[in-house]
Amino acid sequence: MAAGHKLSKRRDSCSKVSDSTEHIKWGIDAPEMLMPFGNEAKQELAKLVRGKCLRVLVYGKDQYGRYVADIYCNGIFAQEVMLKKGLAWHYVAYDQRVEFATWQNEAQAKRTGLWVQSNPEKPWEWRKKNKRWEKEARAERVSLWALPNPEKPWEWRKDKRQGR
Repeated sequence: MAAGHKLSKRRDSCSKVSDSTEHIKWGIDAPEMLMPFGNEAKQELAKLVRGKCLRVLVYGKDQYGRYVADIYCNGIFAQEVMLKKGLAWHYVAYDQRVEFATWQNEAQAKRTGLWVQSNPEKPWEWRKKNKRWEKEARAERVSLWALPNPEKPWEWRKDKRQGR
């Protein structure tokens, strides 16, 4: 899914969303823009994070250099919202958290979001079949999340000790 966001740092340890080019991944995989529910997923995520105070818990980087993180927006867990609304898949290959599977199963049972389809195509399978599109998207550096300099929890504590 494409959106291209980045966080801007503020002195009060709150981060706000704007535009940028780097990537972040977080244990879910939303539909690409050209897939069914791709636009809905992008709009929901934008509504959830745009202009809000974000808490980004960075765990590291994946093999593509994208940040792996949990995202909280004014105390709301973004991954939970996207899974419960049926606008993302739990990416089990990279994240085995039981609650993610539970939230996805609940959305499937309710036929919410992309689960209204009898057999929705998984984004990672769609990308394999559409490598040209993915290559072009990467060339343009289009992504769901972008954090050129993500705040890390250990840096928040250091800033707090230094009175920033």
